[in-house]
Amino acid sequence: LESLFVPKDKIIGDVHPFMQVILDNRDEFITKECFKPLFGYAREQIRKARGLNKKIVNPVTKRLTPLDFIYTFYKQGSTKFVNWLEYRGLKQKYCGLVNISNMHDTYGVYYDWGSFFVNENITYDHLHRFYIAKASDTITHLVDFILDTYNLYGNTDDETFDNFKEWFNCQQPIGYRGIVNEDKDSNELRLSSIVKGDVAICNITYNQTGYTKHCIDYKNYKDWEKNRNPIRYESNLNKNYDSKNMMHCTRLIHMGLELARGEGFNVERTWDRQFLLDIRNHKIEYDDLLNYIEEKNNEFNEAIKTSMIKDSIDNMFVDNLLIEIRKKQII
Repeated sequence: LESLFVPKDKIIGDVHPFMQVILDNRDEFITKECFKPLFGYAREQIRKARGLNKKIVNPVTKRLTPLDFIYTFYKQGSTKFVNWLEYRGLKQKYCGLVNISNMHDTYGVYYDWGSFFVNENITYDHLHRFYIAKASDTITHLVDFILDTYNLYGNTDDETFDNFKEWFNCQQPIGYRGIVNEDKDSNELRLSSIVKGDVAICNITYNQTGYTKHCIDYKNYKDWEKNRNPIRYESNLNKNYDSKNMMHCTRLIHMGLELARGEGFNVERTWDRQFLLDIRNHKIEYDDLLNYIEEKNNEFNEAIKTSMIKDSIDNMFVDNLLIEIRKKQII
């Protein structure tokens, strides 16, 4: 359509006679069917502008792991499992997971205390000494957690620590597989064969859908970062929207509105030229521009209802036009 409606004074050289036949009948190609692709493209420009806004304001610069999407129950809500482990000085690589039947993406968590104590060089005397002296919040949280989880409390403090020492000495390395493979990227959690009679330290839920979406967003951001126009990016950085796309969006909406009102298909912009340049030069705030576009969109929808433009192209007319051009070619 833009090619058909280029103003005559903007055409360099002569128009081919066959093309002139089409230009003489260009109004026949203006129908209500033009509105859908015209505004469909404009809406796509809005989506791109918002997409750039999201990428600038919320850059996905860090690749997260499944651990960042695992939660455990806390009071009446939830907390990130990595925070839950850190608070107690525990590590995911010593965890063992099992599915909880009838509960989607929910797992029971068991802990390989034997491997944890051996590999992290933790002794009973170390735990006892630091716990009594209150020298480490992490050790205090860890010991309190063990006493609570395995019900090791006695009638006296001495009896409690006798129970704790006996429990500690019984811990042997099991070889649970951990929750994720720390050397590979995978959206699947690792399950383990659990020792019979072992007690779960907690239950967790895994938002696998959220992690998968994050991976897609991260890849899209990196692709955009790699291929973006650096000059255009710097221009848009402080204003948080893609000014070029928003300018085209506004132009198309203006053209569609004029078309619906029977004012023709105006490729050369006159009354709105400066306004479009202001958008291109970031002189209009993003939210104000979105409100303006929404207002014009509503006007367009109203104009369509009363538009006198024909619904569709007359296929017979187009066929006859083509035949006429073919005959001129033969002659």
